[in-house]
Amino acid sequence: MKFWFHNQKKSEEMRFLLARNRYIAFGITAIIVSAGFMGILVYTFTTPMVSTSYYHANVQFRAGTEESYYAIYRQSLEHILKMYDDHPNWIWTLECQGLLIDMAYKDYPDIFEMIQQQNQRGQLELICPQYSHGLAVAYNYKDFAGSVEYNKYLMEDVYNLTISNVIVLQEGQFLPAFPLVKHLGFDTIAVSRDQMSYYNYFADSPLLSYGYGGIDGCYVIPLNWLPCIEAGVLHHQLALSDSERINTGDIEGPYEFNFNPDKMHQIELRHIELERRGNIWKNMSDWVDFCVEKGKIKPMNKFLPENHWTPNRHQSTSRWMAWGNSESDDGLVHARNYYTRNLIQTAEIVNENAYSLNLIDTPTYENNKERILNASIHLWKAQVTDTSGVNPNRNEFIYAINNTRDAQDYANLVIDDIRSKIAGWQMPIQVDCYDKIVINQTVDLTNYTVIDSSLQVTDLKEKYGFDLNIDYSAESLCPHNSSYTNVTLATYIGGIKYEFDLESISLEFLSRRGKYINNTQDSIGVVNNNAACNGQTTEQHIIFMDNWEKVYYSPSLAENTTQLLTRSDYTHPMVEGNEDYIVPLPISNGFLYNEDNNYAIITNNTMRHISVKWEQNYVDFYETELEYNSRYEFICFKGNLEEAHLLANIINPYPTWEMEAY
Repeated sequence: MKFWFHNQKKSEEMRFLLARNRYIAFGITAIIVSAGFMGILVYTFTTPMVSTSYYHANVQFRAGTEESYYAIYRQSLEHILKMYDDHPNWIWTLECQGLLIDMAYKDYPDIFEMIQQQNQRGQLELICPQYSHGLAVAYNYKDFAGSVEYNKYLMEDVYNLTISNVIVLQEGQFLPAFPLVKHLGFDTIAVSRDQMSYYNYFADSPLLSYGYGGIDGCYVIPLNWLPCIEAGVLHHQLALSDSERINTGDIEGPYEFNFNPDKMHQIELRHIELERRGNIWKNMSDWVDFCVEKGKIKPMNKFLPENHWTPNRHQSTSRWMAWGNSESDDGLVHARNYYTRNLIQTAEIVNENAYSLNLIDTPTYENNKERILNASIHLWKAQVTDTSGVNPNRNEFIYAINNTRDAQDYANLVIDDIRSKIAGWQMPIQVDCYDKIVINQTVDLTNYTVIDSSLQVTDLKEKYGFDLNIDYSAESLCPHNSSYTNVTLATYIGGIKYEFDLESISLEFLSRRGKYINNTQDSIGVVNNNAACNGQTTEQHIIFMDNWEKVYYSPSLAENTTQLLTRSDYTHPMVEGNEDYIVPLPISNGFLYNEDNNYAIITNNTMRHISVKWEQNYVDFYETELEYNSRYEFICFKGNLEEAHLLANIINPYPTWEMEAY
């Protein structure tokens, strides 16, 4: 009994000691944690606070709908400008297209005046590289640089505005070859950190040095959505959003919005409180200079393909170049734009060539240059991101079609004008857009004759090493319509054209909403039909199966260069194996080269221009919820990289065009 009591006493003492030690440990931990939190709070409240901003105003938000223009100007932008007008020391940044400034000057002079005054006194930074918010990733250097060059002239020389050296593009487009426009005054691009992390790259600096194509001295800003301590300051965003989302709306949907004075008042109160706390106001260009001055800069040591904001949600480029899900048709819109840009390029070469040979006089030459500019302006409008991508409506689709029609009319006027003034133009001519020459002797004309032949799909494996898989799926196919053209997948192999008839897998179907566009352009297969398909969905996959771990492609803007990519470099470890995680490539010149078997797959972008899903074991040219006939043309070329790359460029961005005398 005594022994038991003794042990019980020792056990109670032990429990007491253990409990005491736990309380002491908890107390010490609480002190350390509290001290840590206090340290963070003290550090936070004593660290300088720096703001930047990014108000995104897009007058093409609902392109082709007049009411939306008024809403952007009067329901949103006007009130933001007035707030900053009342507080001239608040520095801020507006990102927009030149078209917004151009329309404000003509239709909303009071808004233009506020923009001009705030910009001229150094309060308002204008990030405004393009005239129209074009889908730059889908096209070539000439398209983007032409829009930038014209817009820079218009903004600076005509409207007396200062344009920022920072590029921020609609839909957060990242262009890895953006240093190619450094000579136009743009040396920095901003991209969100989630876009970088999507491709398994995590920037550890507030500013990254960057170069491409031998052009160095450029920068990339990794944008943070939330406040963070970087470059020795608490850096936060006054705004990082569409301007109309900031001060409009209550219960309205995305298609309409009205000014909300309570929202606007809260924004102003927040700014006043920030000013009271000693906030340092900077624009994005100032932030770059600040980071450089502080030495807070590291090299960007990984090449990232083209991408867009919120890539996890939108699957990056494919959202704008593969997903239907709307009243538009991505592949059709981009192909029509591509055809149009090639026609304009051809007209420009013919005009320059005729003038250099004294075949036309100076007034004719200058008049044609004006027509070419007008054609280009319509093309840039048609290339706006809102005609594809996130649920464009019927008006936006028609906006693209109408602008390309007007652009083609202007370009054809140039050619017809020159044709009428050259008495000797009695035979076909060819315009070589690669060498920028006009060939007018029949004996010198290039002969691109191809021979029709038959080929089994299985023969592709033997000749090239890849298998071809064509997959068509639908919830419910629409009834066959005999007015539709035959749909074929054509491949060109060694100069011989092979056609696979796809009618057996039901590629012919009606628009599910009943469109009323009749485009007779040969390069695009659209027919007129008035029957809807009740919202049923259709998908098309053309898959080249092979070892695609390493692939060469040409980055957008850099169609004259090639870049080697390794698929495993871009797989995020947290999403590996997730079928929704994809790496799409926009292939602006239609070029993909398989390093393993030394062959190229080249798409004809004037037939159908879509992105490609790149995986280790296959590349998939796919579209969802197709609207119209889909005609695809692939050129399969076995040979070295240089020859394949040249072939892609003379098929797509620099083709040879043949024109008759009349």
